[in-house]
Amino acid sequence: MQWTIKTRLASLTISGLVFVAAVSATGYWGITSVEKATAQVSATGMAIRNHIEAGTYNDMTRDDISAVSRTGAEPGGPCWGLKWASK
Repeated sequence: MQWTIKTRLASLTISGLVFVAAVSATGYWGITSVEKATAQVSATGMAIRNHIEAGTYNDMTRDDISAVSRTGAEPGGPCWGLKWASK
């Protein structure tokens, strides 16, 4: 087969289109994999945030209960309103 200008241009065009298709497929695969990884990181961050907030609220509840048990129903104390609400 003789390589004329026409066959050279046709083969160059076909090889260029194959190259562009390969780059496009690689880009699409990269974007989808990054999207999945971003979703996983977001879920992990949300779980860690909820875990930390639960510990904080647990400490605050423990402090409130210990304050009530220390002071009781003294006037102006933290449990004073509860004494009136229970009647």
